[in-house]
Amino acid sequence: MRPHTPEWFTTTTRHYPDLAESARRNIKEAGHDNVCSICGDVPEGDFKFMSGSLLLRLCRVCRLICTEAYDGVVSNRLCR
Repeated sequence: MRPHTPEWFTTTTRHYPDLAESARRNIKEAGHDNVCSICGDVPEGDFKFMSGSLLLRLCRVCRLICTEAYDGVVSNRLCR
């Protein structure tokens, strides 16, 4: 499941409503969905959390913060 798709929003809204709302706001402000799920900056790619199944589109700074705070994230390309 790719970030910012209808399926992603359904799942994320159910489990992480604040994150889903933040992503919606960032997408609306940018006018497109190629934004960091957390802050709305230019994304580096789609990343999966090592400790779960959450997939986010992250900029470099948010990826570094998430890697440090949540025991790492890996590029979605490596998860296939």
